[in-house]
Amino acid sequence: MSENIVDIRDLYVNFNIYEGVTRVLNGVNFRVAKGEKVGLIGEAGCGKTTTVKSIMNILQIPPAEIVGGEIYLEGLDVLKMGQRDLQMMRRKTVSMIFQDPTSALNPVFKVGDQIGDIINYNQLALGNKISKQEIHEKTVQVLKEVQMPDPERIMNSYPIQLSGGMRQRICIAMALVSATNLLIADEPGTNLDVTIQDQVLRLLGDLVRDRGTSIILISHALGAVKGLVDRVYVMYAGSMVEAAKTEDLFSDPLHPYTKALFEAVPKLTGGGIPMGISGRIPNYLSPPTGCRFNPRCPHAKPECREKSPPFYQVGDGHEVACYLYGGQ
Repeated sequence: MSENIVDIRDLYVNFNIYEGVTRVLNGVNFRVAKGEKVGLIGEAGCGKTTTVKSIMNILQIPPAEIVGGEIYLEGLDVLKMGQRDLQMMRRKTVSMIFQDPTSALNPVFKVGDQIGDIINYNQLALGNKISKQEIHEKTVQVLKEVQMPDPERIMNSYPIQLSGGMRQRICIAMALVSATNLLIADEPGTNLDVTIQDQVLRLLGDLVRDRGTSIILISHALGAVKGLVDRVYVMYAGSMVEAAKTEDLFSDPLHPYTKALFEAVPKLTGGGIPMGISGRIPNYLSPPTGCRFNPRCPHAKPECREKSPPFYQVGDGHEVACYLYGGQ
């Protein structure tokens, strides 16, 4: 494995709310190699977005509180960076595409002005002066990269005049003019129909391949993850429970939660009603001790309730946090 662009070690994040302290991230370990495409999957509310926001250090503090762990981006400790260095990192190294393009775009400004402002802002931060003509040309170029028809017309449009798929492409374009090394895509197709979602994900795949950019893809669409990424992390209730190469995870899931998650997916070929996962996601105010999946796990043993299992290596790059594999 080449040098990592992202390396998260034993990250713990709490949120202070009215009812008390929610212990959301529970010792997360997560890495992305340079040029690697990594998927992050799990039920809603399991901490996926909190994890990737931590990489950019954009969690709202308070109520969020990072109580332990380390986050390295290109070898630099993100949690020890000053505001100036953080801003430079977000301009040059990493950018994020959020779930809802409607909330990410300002409705009262034209699309071209919003992209142009980002281009100008980034260049000024690097000490470069750029003319309006150059900004215009770069805006047209990035709109072509995201396969927008008639870029000149799109630049003069307001977000409300564009479809959901086109707005998401604009958000991808805005991310591309900022980041050169790492792109974080947080459910980029959530609010789109399946056909447009597929187009957006294929576009992302082509762009990161052509640019050599690393990507972290958060998605509930397991088929999209399977077709786009090299390696997958499975997350449950603030803990990473399994990590493997994509083909290995989908052909041989090992953790009881991963197996249950795959069984809950409807099959195109039929075969009966998908199995749901019994029980409920734990309350982060008082999460279970040990493995957080143990109240829902049919294979739970006494040690599962006492101490969180470490990652066990069960194959080439295949790791699973489960005592069932502790003797292998």
